[in-house]
Amino acid sequence: MQEPDQQYPLKQPRRHPFDDFNDDQGDQQAFIQPVEPQRTQHVPMHQREEAERPELPRGHLKTTLLIALIVGIIASVLNIVVTLVNSGVYAQAANSKYAADPTKLPVNIAITIFGLFCLTSIISAIIYFTAGFITGKIAVSRRLGFLCGFLAGAITLVIDFVVQRFPNYPGSVDSGLNGGLPGIGTGTIVALVLLVILALISGLMGFLGSWLATRRHPYYAA
Repeated sequence: MQEPDQQYPLKQPRRHPFDDFNDDQGDQQAFIQPVEPQRTQHVPMHQREEAERPELPRGHLKTTLLIALIVGIIASVLNIVVTLVNSGVYAQAANSKYAADPTKLPVNIAITIFGLFCLTSIISAIIYFTAGFITGKIAVSRRLGFLCGFLAGAITLVIDFVVQRFPNYPGSVDSGLNGGLPGIGTGTIVALVLLVILALISGLMGFLGSWLATRRHPYYAA
């Protein structure tokens, strides 16, 4: 006797043609685990530069001051030696005949004095440049190179200012004390202005020397 299911088989459910494809994709998605993107910590540019840039060595301020003092004395001694060697030229320029009317000063004497001034200025600039270079090699900081040149120039000018007030010094200058308080005040202001200007120039020479000494240093190369 046949069973009713054999004569009339059960009706199979109808499948869509794309069901097999969807099943395969579902199996593949089951094995694929989503990967979360790694979060990178964004650091500001200035903080990364500070982290990569090495620190400047510290504790060289006293060394810079010592270099400035030595260089200032050397430059002033150089000026004194040049002046004493050429004392005859300055004595002729200080003659009362030319002092009353500087326009009557002979051209050769004027050119000689101007040449001596240029010579001592160039040599002093080289000395300040060398001081800044040495400071840059030791302290690395270019600001200390500028400070070294500035102080060295100021020391040189102060020593020259004092020496030129000696009565028997070649090319000595009147102290201006006989002019009363107005004359003293005006002379002091002019001297301070010249001191600051010339010290700034010597400071720039020191900065240039320190820049040349540290142009390849990792602190500035970074």
